[in-house]
Amino acid sequence: MISDEIADIFMFISVSIFAIGWMPQIYTIIKTKSVKDLSGWLIIANVVSMTLFMWSSIHYNDKSMYIPGSVCCLDLLILTVLSLLYKKTNSQEMTETLLT
Repeated sequence: MISDEIADIFMFISVSIFAIGWMPQIYTIIKTKSVKDLSGWLIIANVVSMTLFMWSSIHYNDKSMYIPGSVCCLDLLILTVLSLLYKKTNSQEMTETLLT
């Protein structure tokens, strides 16, 4: 059986990879100013998942998960804001193109 310390290390690594994993997507969205390939359902699922994860970390007082969990939440907040910003911008441009 795996010791608690090794299980904690695996959890920390997995959450850290999850947090870092969104950064290339955020960079691409900012660079291209487009979110057409980003799934809103994916963002919603990840927000729910991270909310439950952070609640669990707080409930069990697992302070080692606060920083990577917070970075994940920040990534998802940035993705949500960019998604709302660029979807609105892209649909306005599309409407203007169709009307002219």
